[in-house]
Amino acid sequence: MRTLFKSLFFLFIFFLVGCKKDKKNAAPPSLSISTPNSGQIFHMYDTLIVSAHVSDSNPLTSISIVLTDTNHIPLQNPQNVSVQSNDFTFTQKYILSEFRLPTGTYILQITAADANNNSSAFQSITIIESPTIWMGYSAVLKSNQQNIVIYDSLKNFNWNIALTQNYNGMCFGGYNSELYVNGNNSMMCTAYNTVYKTPVYSVQANTNQINYTMLATDGLSPYVGFYNGNIYAYTNTGTQGTSYRYSGTYPSYPYYFTTTNNRDVAVFKSNAIGYDALVTFYSSGAYYSALRLFTNTPIKKVLAVFQKSYDSLYVVGNDSTGKGVVDMYTFSANAFSAGPIRVSEPILSATQINKQCLFFSTPTKIQYCQAFSAPMTAQAGGAQKIKFHPKLNVLSCAAANNISAYTYTTSAGFPSLQAYAKMSLLLADSVSDFEIITNK
Repeated sequence: MRTLFKSLFFLFIFFLVGCKKDKKNAAPPSLSISTPNSGQIFHMYDTLIVSAHVSDSNPLTSISIVLTDTNHIPLQNPQNVSVQSNDFTFTQKYILSEFRLPTGTYILQITAADANNNSSAFQSITIIESPTIWMGYSAVLKSNQQNIVIYDSLKNFNWNIALTQNYNGMCFGGYNSELYVNGNNSMMCTAYNTVYKTPVYSVQANTNQINYTMLATDGLSPYVGFYNGNIYAYTNTGTQGTSYRYSGTYPSYPYYFTTTNNRDVAVFKSNAIGYDALVTFYSSGAYYSALRLFTNTPIKKVLAVFQKSYDSLYVVGNDSTGKGVVDMYTFSANAFSAGPIRVSEPILSATQINKQCLFFSTPTKIQYCQAFSAPMTAQAGGAQKIKFHPKLNVLSCAAANNISAYTYTTSAGFPSLQAYAKMSLLLADSVSDFEIITNK
């Protein structure tokens, strides 16, 4: 009996020590950051002096520093810190190198780990983005619809992309310096790196999708539309991401797409009776609502959609007679909420300057709409396409065989354009389409 008691006693002590040891091992490393200070402002390419204290009751195995967004998603590769002991203070340099980041709030994260646990400390900082630099234009000329010509910032011919079929759309994703070129029929949709002048990846339509109907980008991801009604987002390596599909009364295909802070927006055309539908989606790709454009709505053909507020959009297009219309749509009502602004000619292209100002071109003039007021003429002479780059503060206009550039200013509260010769380009033939190429 005494022997049994001793055995139980030692077994109890063994478990007690084991539990204490487990509790000791369960304690994660302790971290505190001294520098940078919370909210400290840096510019892209700055070198941060990171100072922190780390301690642990167990031997440390690793310490790393990384820049993340506010959702703690890493934006740069982590940088390792040499482990000196299980209780020490370190100071290390950390360079901000992700030049594509916009101005905003970011998180400096330090993570320490031992054999059993890890913990992180966070410091919020502000980063001022690096300058956006104009690198050139890409253009398609009417005389050769199977060729994309690219000119550099000195207006010299720089690169040529030969297509196997006629051109069907392009857009520039500045974040990854990729020019997305849409295929037609059996031709693939391809992403080209504009820095290294090489194709990066291609997207092939399958037998159910048949061919490509639209192309768009939010600056980061390309969005490709197919004839069977699908819209797919892709990563910068070609991996398929979010998918969107509108299953309306009649089979439809997308011809326009954009993202906003509230919903993602597409415009679909019916294969059967020819009406268009303005369709909104959640950011997950799930269908939200649709507004048909063939009964009581003034716009029958949509050219562009721009965000006005969290709940409203500017919709630019043409009516049933081919004349221009600008209207306002609200998500909550799924309806146009203001009287339409009428334009006496067809609108060929439109671009947004800010939440209050739109520019659009007709065959004879370039006009603007300020605070949803009646259109006013900015200058005589129409343009096939216009495009405003907010970081460069430049409006580019393709008229005949010339791409003209204007810096945007305001005078007495009204928009004003000043010729900007540095970004103007004279080409050999009339311009069908163009994109502004930048460093990011």
